[in-house]
Amino acid sequence: MTAHGNEEERIEGLLAHFGAQAATPLLSFLDEGGDPVSLRCLAQWTREAFLITSVLPAPGSLSRAVSASLLWHQHDEQLADQRSMMLPGILEPTTQAAGTVFRLTGRPVLMGLEPVDVDALFRSFDRASDAYLARRSQEPPHVDWEAFEKLIAEVREETRRR
Repeated sequence: MTAHGNEEERIEGLLAHFGAQAATPLLSFLDEGGDPVSLRCLAQWTREAFLITSVLPAPGSLSRAVSASLLWHQHDEQLADQRSMMLPGILEPTTQAAGTVFRLTGRPVLMGLEPVDVDALFRSFDRASDAYLARRSQEPPHVDWEAFEKLIAEVREETRRR
């Protein structure tokens, strides 16, 4: 996904929610050996991609592009008023000495920054689950909804009596 027009401005607006923290998200990716790496980095939005600098181990040493994500989050001292934004993307090796390029590949995953379309979220979960099962030639598990509803009713009744 490349940002165009309003999407560029939307990313800038979302980053503004994080103030000074906007420059230091958490970068996560799989290294050349397939091991997960998560580290704080400096990220500069260029309206086309993020320029990633100041990270160890240096993702600039990657020999190929890898899937990655950038995560911004904040909350108060009581872990309330949580806000987060995760951007899926590709971390690309570059010949620039200044850093590595992170290109967006999907829409931001947000919490606490914009209204949530719960129906769309669950449709997305449903599609992802179906695709996961199809790739593995598996059928969805059977759910005994009657037993599940009975369990919910029991828990609600017990909670109400307390």
